[in-house]
Parts: sequence; C-alpha cells; structure tokens
Amino acid sequence: MKTTFELTIVARDRMAYHGQAQVCTVVGTTGSRSFEAHHEKFLAVLASPSLVTFRDEAGQEKQVRIAGGLAGFTNNACSLVVELEDEARS
Repeated sequence: MKTTFELTIVARDRMAYHGQAQVCTVVGTTGSRSFEAHHEKFLAVLASPSLVTFRDEAGQEKQVRIAGGLAGFTNNACSLVVELEDEARS
C-alpha cells in the first residue's frame, strides 16, 4: 500500500507546494490534526496565524506559515487553500 499522499498548498497567487508527502500537520480552529496516507475524508477551517508542517516524500520536514485558510483530505490527497502569513501583512 502506498505510504504517501498528494499534498497541494495553494496561496492567492502561487502554488506554495505540490508533491507527495508522508505526513502533514495543520492547526484548525478546533485543534491540530495530522494526516497520513489514506486518511479519512476531512474538511476544516485553518487557524490564523498557524504553521503547516509536513514531511515530503524524501523525509525532509518543511514548514509554511499561514494566516488562515481551508484544509480538505479525500481520495489520498490533501488540499490546503491558504493565505500566506507574509501576504497577510502587505
């Protein structure tokens, strides 16, 4: 069974990340949630400000600072539509 999932992080004017991930942790308005491959369907409003942390296919940990957004997981794919923290300040 596949141990990664497709992770897409989309900001207002650019793709912040698109690729395979082993795990992704987000902070929603009701607490934090971590996703791994084949997670159940999920939809959440992301907290502002917060940090999205994920481990890519090679095992390298990466972080994206956000100022809120939406997260969804379905069909072994996680999509985050976010406002990047640096864009929120401008």
